[in-house]
Amino acid sequence: MDKKIIQQQQNEITECEIYRELAALTKSDHNRDILLRISREEKAHYDFWKKITGKSLEPEKWKVKRFVLISRIFGLFFGLRLLEMGEADASKFYDSLKDEYPEVKDIQKDEEEHEKELIAMLKDSRLD
Repeated sequence: MDKKIIQQQQNEITECEIYRELAALTKSDHNRDILLRISREEKAHYDFWKKITGKSLEPEKWKVKRFVLISRIFGLFFGLRLLEMGEADASKFYDSLKDEYPEVKDIQKDEEEHEKELIAMLKDSRLD
């Protein structure tokens, strides 16, 4: 399980950076605020896992650049949707750790809220 925890920690810090950079691409103040808050929450999740692993990790720069480039070419909402599609396995991961680390329930709740907010952003963009 340790490798999975380190991988999740890596995902959190990488996603923190992705959301921060994507926030800079959006013209909407409302959407930018949402993306920056999600970025801060991803950083808090990273910090939680860091306490468990004792490791400091850097964002995967290639992954950040890839999502930013995809978002620049195909649009912010395409990039966000692609990013969220990669979150499907996270729920199973959190479920497997709830007993050992009760705080994981809060992280899982945050992630579910992120998904709802991003879906709402996607729907709003279609109306525009």
